[in-house]
Amino acid sequence: MAYSASAAFSPRGSSLGYAVNPSLGYTTFAELSQLDFSGTKLDLADVTNFQSGIFKEWLATLLDSGELNFKGNFIPSDSTQQNALTYFNTATRLSWYLTLPINSATSQPYGHFTFLGFVSEYTWGLPIAKQGEITGKVKITGAIAFVAGS
Repeated sequence: MAYSASAAFSPRGSSLGYAVNPSLGYTTFAELSQLDFSGTKLDLADVTNFQSGIFKEWLATLLDSGELNFKGNFIPSDSTQQNALTYFNTATRLSWYLTLPINSATSQPYGHFTFLGFVSEYTWGLPIAKQGEITGKVKITGAIAFVAGS
């Protein structure tokens, strides 16, 4: 198939939801403006030995799914932001659901991510010349699943 144009998309319209019990539905985290996965890695043990020859040998050991970093507008009266602080304070493991925006060509979301994790950091920024901000991290525990849209 010949190249005709980039398939890149704008993440505007994405949303992040969380739930203690996902069968009851997800609560959408209000007014987030940035979501970044970081720190995913595979731990490797160096098992090089005298019989290995001139190349190191590696053994895959553990996977770390990393973190989801979030940033948004601080809304003091918003219950979704207040709940996230409560879940941080109680070290509650949550189910997370990150939905990508709608693909205008198919009228379906580009896809979604699901994973389990803890709110591991939650901070506020109150600069005088800008809006109040919240930032935080979700430490992911277990696998990240991605389902592509159509």
